[in-house]
Amino acid sequence: MARRSWTEAQLLLEEAEKCGVCLVSTSEVMNQRLRRLVRSGEALSPLPGMFIRCQTWNDMHPDARDLFKVRTLAAQHPNWVFCRQSAALVHGLWIPWKACGDIHVMTSVESNCQNASGITRHHVGTLRSVIVEGVRVTTLDRTAFDCLRSLSFEAGLGVADSWLRMAGGTRGDLLNLVERMGASCPGVRQAWETASFSDGRSENGGESYARAVMIGLGFEAPELQVEVRDPIDSQHVFRPDYKWSLRDGSIVYGELDGLDKYSDPEMTKGLTPEQVRQNERIRESRIALPGCSVVRFSMRDVRDPGRLAAILSLYHVPQRASGARRSRIVTRHVRDSTYQVEERIFDRR
Repeated sequence: MARRSWTEAQLLLEEAEKCGVCLVSTSEVMNQRLRRLVRSGEALSPLPGMFIRCQTWNDMHPDARDLFKVRTLAAQHPNWVFCRQSAALVHGLWIPWKACGDIHVMTSVESNCQNASGITRHHVGTLRSVIVEGVRVTTLDRTAFDCLRSLSFEAGLGVADSWLRMAGGTRGDLLNLVERMGASCPGVRQAWETASFSDGRSENGGESYARAVMIGLGFEAPELQVEVRDPIDSQHVFRPDYKWSLRDGSIVYGELDGLDKYSDPEMTKGLTPEQVRQNERIRESRIALPGCSVVRFSMRDVRDPGRLAAILSLYHVPQRASGARRSRIVTRHVRDSTYQVEERIFDRR
């Protein structure tokens, strides 16, 4: 490739990235140039006809990669309606990285379109959609419901919690949504179980995912973001991620440690990593008063359920029953449109 052609292709890739999309070749000549960049290891093709620089792609999280693909496809096919995880990302709902990868598109039952590499189509009778930042997607409510019924409890709880934060709704509102949309839909029982544990006080998807793993292991669902006043400065309030009250009156606070708190400028607020750690040590010393303890764990621990169970058990975090998963059966009181939650134990053997 001539040096000029090489530079031109690189500039086009950079311009596309600034717009949040992959570059789509508009001619056979340009396609050949981009293919040569792929062979040289400078670019890659996440979907047929799309190109992006390798460095840019490797620096992105899986959810950001999916958004690039969705925006690129939306520009090519403005009438496509994106759904499920793809729509959730566009709306700003939290999706776990493991659920990213394929792009989900709705098509009418009359359509003959089939699944393609990296694109999963879902045939439905009615295509109701909204446009969010130039991308046609299913409504926020429909998107949340479809994710709750198709994703696992661990993956779906973050969607449920983020829907509560975005919609400003309550758990009862989400249960109403599931009831309204759930008639004869596959996976509605999964959606009910996930919605019944939703809590908008969860600050991010990682905390939601960790809570779901704890519940799945049989531990009590913790209280979230409970205010703890600084005993030295009463004007200062701490909010631990989780709180469990033990039968003897003692309290266990749980803290999920993530790398972002040491590297994300929005979280470090200009402090160095060591200053952040020092503040954490001071904060923990003010929380861990007599009768209170603090258990810290990371997402690496969460991804190893056996290890997480051992850590929580060491601090006597209460469990419902050995080897059992707690599930909530929700029954509706039609008269006042409220919900009563009944907790039952289901043996997973």
